[in-house]
Amino acid sequence: MILNDEFIVFHFPIFQEPHQHSRLEGFRSKIDKLPLLHFAVKKNQVEILKELSAGGIINHENVDAQGRNLVQLAADEKLYIDEHVFMILFKNNVMDKSDFLTIACELGSFGITESLSEWNKLHNITDLNINTYGKDTHVHPIASACRGGQEKVVGTLLSENVDILVKTKHNETPLWISCCFGFETIAKLLLDRLNKIDISMTAKMDYVNCPDCNGTTPVALCAKYSHNGILSLLLKYNADINVQDVTESTPLH
Repeated sequence: MILNDEFIVFHFPIFQEPHQHSRLEGFRSKIDKLPLLHFAVKKNQVEILKELSAGGIINHENVDAQGRNLVQLAADEKLYIDEHVFMILFKNNVMDKSDFLTIACELGSFGITESLSEWNKLHNITDLNINTYGKDTHVHPIASACRGGQEKVVGTLLSENVDILVKTKHNETPLWISCCFGFETIAKLLLDRLNKIDISMTAKMDYVNCPDCNGTTPVALCAKYSHNGILSLLLKYNADINVQDVTESTPLH
């Protein structure tokens, strides 16, 4: 089998030494250390994965040298995995349904712009809550949708009464993520929803000013990356421009 860009021929059984090739030398050490399965996931080799799937090779016990399964590997290394690869992993029971949901939200794929109930029916999923964190990715669906800039998905999740007050393991809120990437429409959707949530004004301001683990606030992000449209929105919500980060810098410093 030929890898699309590398022109490296593999012959089965799966982990047999590849044949010599003039362009193989630069990849030999990497291939020798990685099972073909992990190499195929990293390189988005859909056809190889289909053959491995047909051979019953793919399962949740496929881990790398660090003990990471295929989903954890993709999440930890922030790999840009093809959506067809994710579907193969899900159908082979490698990917938990909660991870499948968070990835669908980030990619805007697999019919996620429909209601959650319709999405569950489409993929034969039961008992999946809209506020469930990914089992291996440890990411909330709304955070994933914000990171992917998926406006329609964010709208769908908000219509399902998703919790926008959640945080990532790095203390990043959905609003923080939207400010980081400059997704103004999503930031506005989140702020509009914040207005409707029955919490104190103090709690709302804490959300608007919530820093990540490095002390960087949404205002600081907008100032740093010149996301002026979102910055104007935040200032209308009386965002604090004097909050210091871990280096004791303020957004206007």
